[in-house]
Amino acid sequence: MQRMGYSTCSCKLGFTGDICETNIDDCASGPCKHGATCVDGIENYNCTCFPGFMGRNCEIEIKECKSNPCKHGRCVDLINEYACICDTGWMGKNCDENPNDCSNDTCFHGGDCTDGLKDFTCKCRTGFRGKRCEEDIDECATNPCWAEGTERCIDLVNDYYCKCKPGYAKRTCSFDINECLSNPCLNKGRCKDEIGRYVCECPYGFSGVNCEKSVQSCADEPCLNDGKCTEVGSRYNCSCKKDVFGRHCEFNQDNYAPKSCANAAKCVDGWRGSDRGSSSDCYCPSEKVGTRQAYGIFEWPKTPVGHNYTCPHNNKFSTSRECRYTNQTDTGGFWGPIVVEQCESGPDTRSKDLFLLAQKEVNISNVVNITQELKKLSVDNSSHPLQAGDINNIATVLQKIVAVKQKANETFEDFYTTVDNVLDPGDEDDNKKDTTNVMKTSSMPSQI
Repeated sequence: MQRMGYSTCSCKLGFTGDICETNIDDCASGPCKHGATCVDGIENYNCTCFPGFMGRNCEIEIKECKSNPCKHGRCVDLINEYACICDTGWMGKNCDENPNDCSNDTCFHGGDCTDGLKDFTCKCRTGFRGKRCEEDIDECATNPCWAEGTERCIDLVNDYYCKCKPGYAKRTCSFDINECLSNPCLNKGRCKDEIGRYVCECPYGFSGVNCEKSVQSCADEPCLNDGKCTEVGSRYNCSCKKDVFGRHCEFNQDNYAPKSCANAAKCVDGWRGSDRGSSSDCYCPSEKVGTRQAYGIFEWPKTPVGHNYTCPHNNKFSTSRECRYTNQTDTGGFWGPIVVEQCESGPDTRSKDLFLLAQKEVNISNVVNITQELKKLSVDNSSHPLQAGDINNIATVLQKIVAVKQKANETFEDFYTTVDNVLDPGDEDDNKKDTTNVMKTSSMPSQI
């Protein structure tokens, strides 16, 4: 275009200048977002986006969580990335990995382990139970043995064994053996079956256990069971002790009532029962239990069944104990547990707590808690020093813990720490030094 003697240029879009020599910078206004690189063109521009962004101007953030990459967890969107917060029991980049919680020793006693989510399940062999099949079920707990014929029930793996008293047989000791079936009585003696034995009633002129002895006079000692022999003319006569009868004093009268001892407890009859007060008494024999440092003096005297005996007490504690019925002892009685709940606590209850701890059964399920409790109670202090009885109770608990630990094939560092807490090697108390040696040489396993 010419105008008044000179010419001008009409520029295409994207250019400027007198002769259209300049390309207009379309990136000057900063159209690209989120740090993208702008490349100028002719009446145009292009944005090179950072990873994680898109769009004409890189203004759109890409949502990496949109595809739901987290299989068992929550997705958190990041720049060109995502993070998974996994649910309990899952792990991995996308929460799709369940770690195996089962190992070779997860389940005890041959139990089968099934993996779960941050957990496991043990299918126990018959006869065991517990989270890890650690508990041997006590088949004797249901009292399968016949009480009258059983000496004791022995727990086995998924079974039990009834140890029968003499005169009883079969699996549950419920069969009373007839000892007369072998015809033991001689010389026309008459056999009487009794529990675990027989008695022969001999005719005149014969005596002895099996009527095997020919007797004609007192010189032949025909009277049994301390019977007194007298002669009347050419014949002899036996005068029996109280509750004993028979031609030759061979029978002991069953002189107690069936309910002399309650709850099916066995009441032992016999003419030799004078030391029990009478032949039909049920009682608990005298027994010494406990120490003078815990709950006073445990010197329990002979006590009739059904009675409580309160032991002498010191200025800290007092307690009582009951004599209970049973058919498992010849006396018809057994001592119940010491009723420590009725104790009157003094200012220092450590002796009481240690005594209680020593009475507890230690097993795989409570061994950790028992160990921790023992550690707490065994730390010595000047205000309430450990007594000899406390040391004995500590040693008892340690021996129980060691037995469980040996069975589980675990380490014993905790126990030596406990011993160190209780018994300082520099202590001048000879009793403590001796107890340390005993526990370390006899209680701990040789491989430690």
